[in-house]
Amino acid sequence: MNSRKTIGFVFNSSWNCFNFRQPLIRDLRSVDYRIVLFSPNDKWFPLLHDLGCEVQVLKHMSRNGTNPVKDLALTRELIYLFRKFHIDLAIGYTIKPNIYGCIAANYIGIHSIAMVTGLGYTFLSNGLTSVVARKLYKKAFKGNSLTVFQNPDDLELFSDLELVCRKRTSLIAGSGIDSNYFRGDPSNELKHQVLFVGRLLFDKGIRELLEGFSCFNKLFPGVKLVIVGDIDDGNPASLQESDIHRYDNGNICFLGFRDDVRNHISNSDVVILPSYREGLPRVILEGMSMSRPVIVTDVPGCRQTVVDGVNGFLIEARNSNSVKEGLIRFYQQNDRDRLQMGTSSREMVMEKFEASIINRQIVNEISSIFDSER
Repeated sequence: MNSRKTIGFVFNSSWNCFNFRQPLIRDLRSVDYRIVLFSPNDKWFPLLHDLGCEVQVLKHMSRNGTNPVKDLALTRELIYLFRKFHIDLAIGYTIKPNIYGCIAANYIGIHSIAMVTGLGYTFLSNGLTSVVARKLYKKAFKGNSLTVFQNPDDLELFSDLELVCRKRTSLIAGSGIDSNYFRGDPSNELKHQVLFVGRLLFDKGIRELLEGFSCFNKLFPGVKLVIVGDIDDGNPASLQESDIHRYDNGNICFLGFRDDVRNHISNSDVVILPSYREGLPRVILEGMSMSRPVIVTDVPGCRQTVVDGVNGFLIEARNSNSVKEGLIRFYQQNDRDRLQMGTSSREMVMEKFEASIINRQIVNEISSIFDSER
C-alpha cells in the first residue's frame, strides 16, 4: 500500500465522524493511508484529536441553510484545503459534504466518493430546494469516482433521475456496526418500554409514532415510550417545543439528545422507527446488535433490516394506526418468540451489517480507485 495516499473525510458535524466513522478510519489507517478530517468547530470537535488523524476546522460548513453565497464559500474553502493537505481522495457523508466535497474535488482533479446515507427532507420535498438539490447532485456526481448507496431503492432512484453514472455506483449495506461495542443479551423479561432514537423530524415518523403510541397506550397502559433525540432548529420538518409539551405525559418521555444510547436500548423491549425513508437506519442496527427486536416501516432502507415476524415487524409508513397495530402485535407475543426475535436480530447484524464486513467492502472500493491510476 502506498503510504503517501491521503484521504480527506468531509463532515457536517464532528459527532457524525466520532460516533459513526471510527471503525472505518481505524481500518484505513491500518493499511497505511494518511487520514485528514474536515469538520465544523462544534462542541464535539475536540474529540476528533483522539482519533490519531490530522484535523482541520471547516469555517463555512453549516448543516442547515441554503444560502448560495455560504455554499460557494464552502466550496472555495474545500478547494483550498484539499490542495493544502495534498488530498488524493475526498469522502463525504450527508448532502453538503457529498455535493460540495465532490464539486471541489472535481475542480482540482482528484478522486472523490459520495456516501449517500439517506435522502432527507431537502431531497424528498417537492419544493424549490428539492429541485436545486437534484441539480447540485447531478453536477457533483458527474465527475466523482464513486457514489455509494446503502439500499437498492436509493440507487435506482438516482439512476432513474440520471443523477449518477450507473457504472460508478456501489451498493454497501450501511456504515457498519461495531458489534463488540453494541452488545447485549436477548431478554424474555419485559421492561415495558419502547425506544425511539433520532431527530424529532416529521420524516422520521415522529407524529405517527406519538399518535399511534397514544392509542396503543390506552390498551397497554403499563408501557412507556422513551424518545431520545432533539428538536432540529431551523429544519421546517421538525417538531416544536409546543408539540413536546402536548405529548409529554409520563408514559411518553422526551430525554433529548444522548451521547450513548446503549443503556436505553438495554432497558427497552423493542426499538421503533416509523420513518418515511432511510439510507439504512443506524439506530435500528444498533438495537439489533444489542439483541433487540425492531419495528420499522416498509420503506427503502428500513425494510432491509427486518424479516417480518423473524427479528421484528414491518408497519405501514405515514400511518399512526399501523404504529399502534405493530406495537400490539409485538406485545401480544409470548416470551419465547420475543427472545428468538432478539437472537435473530443479533445474528442478522453479524452476518450482514458488522463493521468489519462493511469496512472491508469500502477499503476494497478505495483500493480499486487508486489501482485504476496504474
